[in-house]
Amino acid sequence: LQLSYAGGDDPEGWTPEEVEGYDGWGHDVGRTWRKGDRLEKEGFENFRKEFGKDAFALHHRFYLHYDGSNRMWLSAEDG
Repeated sequence: LQLSYAGGDDPEGWTPEEVEGYDGWGHDVGRTWRKGDRLEKEGFENFRKEFGKDAFALHHRFYLHYDGSNRMWLSAEDG
């Protein structure tokens, strides 16, 4: 799991194509799974060097929040 920022100055963040084509509410079977070569073409120039030749990306939105007992939770959508 690698957390990154979408839509900002994060060199490991989502590519503009990922933001534009966001499909996170769909089932994983029908979603776009990005492999290293595609991510590098979209601007993440060192993806395979950083994460390995077999790594891929399937992006999800998430947020941090506190519950009623003041415990922090990471909540994410699930396709």
